[in-house]
Amino acid sequence: MRPGRAGRLAGWLLGVPLGTLAAAMLAVLALLWASLPALDGQVTAPGVTAPVEVLRDRWGVPHIRAASPADAYFALGYVHAQDRLWQMELRRRVAQGRLSEILGRSALPVDRLLRTLGLYRGAQAAVPGLADEERRYLEAYAAGVNAYLAGRRWTLPPEFLLLWHTPEPWTVADSLVLTRLMALDLAENWRRELLRARLARVVTPDQLRDLFPPPPDAPATVVYEPDLWRGPDLERLAAALPAPPPPGLGSNIWAVSGK
Repeated sequence: MRPGRAGRLAGWLLGVPLGTLAAAMLAVLALLWASLPALDGQVTAPGVTAPVEVLRDRWGVPHIRAASPADAYFALGYVHAQDRLWQMELRRRVAQGRLSEILGRSALPVDRLLRTLGLYRGAQAAVPGLADEERRYLEAYAAGVNAYLAGRRWTLPPEFLLLWHTPEPWTVADSLVLTRLMALDLAENWRRELLRARLARVVTPDQLRDLFPPPPDAPATVVYEPDLWRGPDLERLAAALPAPPPPGLGSNIWAVSGK
């Protein structure tokens, strides 16, 4: 019987000299330790006009003191990259429809959906229309993220090391698209609206109101146009949607006392 993968790994480990194995484990631990954010010391980074102070309280929350808003946004990008680089990279790739480049074929349905919706194309198109001040602050934030990346090529968080992946420089569009992605996350009623549109083909307006009663503060008149939904292939659209997230999934499902 051929040994399984676990058996082959165990055999390989047993065949490795103890000193070599210990050195390899120490190297891995050193890389993991080096990937942690530096909480003390000084960093010289081009892009700020005056010294910026970042203080972390006993819970690790950074507090930024800067001479200008642009310098503060630069520091914010830097500490965000320190603490949340993998989350930032993952969310950016979801919005871009490029998740499968690092996670493989299983992520293709998500990529197809996000490329069809065009969230990232919309974010890129919005950049030229930004006010000068908004653009300046978003560019400062991106410069802070990239300043952190420039000094951490070989000491990135473990997720990057496991996937052998180096993130691309951060851009203004990357920041803009995250708000669009959040809006998509919070707009889960699109499945409900699609179901409503499909039912509008086969039930009366009164039956539809019974199934989907309007909120108490809704206008007295509800426009009902069943012919609007005669053309689109709603069944095909419904079948193309990815599975909904499990109930209760989110970051707002717990609270901490103000005391």
